[in-house]
Amino acid sequence: MEEIALGSAPLKKLRKAIEHVLNGDGKDLAILDSEVVEDSRREDLSPREQAANNAAAEFCVPQKELDSFMLRKGPLFSRKQVLAFAKTLRLHPGLVAGQLRRRLDRWDLFGEMLVPIRSTITPVAMTDG
Repeated sequence: MEEIALGSAPLKKLRKAIEHVLNGDGKDLAILDSEVVEDSRREDLSPREQAANNAAAEFCVPQKELDSFMLRKGPLFSRKQVLAFAKTLRLHPGLVAGQLRRRLDRWDLFGEMLVPIRSTITPVAMTDG
């Protein structure tokens, strides 16, 4: 069974769901989380989805700081650079790694910075195994 790891993806999805609740989304019309069905980076998402995605990303890692880091250090990012950047922001490196992996569409990077969470989540959640 594949391990679930805490990078920014699970936290971002949770924060996105919270954002929908805070905004009162879904009260008048049911909404389907587009991230489950399609690419959440698409530009033709509804304003509600865009706002929820942006708020969730900002919650994980301040986006202006991440933009600046990527401009200064990219296109290649070392483990040392990512760790230093996360420390500067007082964030777990897995959050920064997750955002970089998503933005770069490079899921092979920084996997060692992600924290396994399946054993924490499965005892208290409905799962398929």
